Amino acid sequence: DHISSPLRIVNVSSAGALDPIPSWGYYCIGKASRLMYFRTLAAEEPDCRVLNYSPGVMNTSPWIESRVRIRR
Repeated sequence: DHISSPLRIVNVSSAGALDPIPSWGYYCIGKASRLMYFRTLAAEEPDCRVLNYSPGVMNTSPWIESRVRIRR
C-alpha cells in the first residue's frame, strides 16, 4: 500500500546549532549536523515537509548545571 500524504518531519533544534556553547562541543556539532541534514532533505525532496523548531532555552538539568559552572 502507498501512503498518499506527504512526509512531515519535525526536528527539535537548538541555538547550539548556530552558536557555539563553551564545553558543549559535541552537542553543538550534533545539532548543527541535524539542522543541515534536514535543510538539505527539504531542498532535495520538495514533497517532504520539514520543520526545524528551536524552542529556546529549556530548564533541563544539563543547561542548569552549565549555567552554574559559568557563574563560578
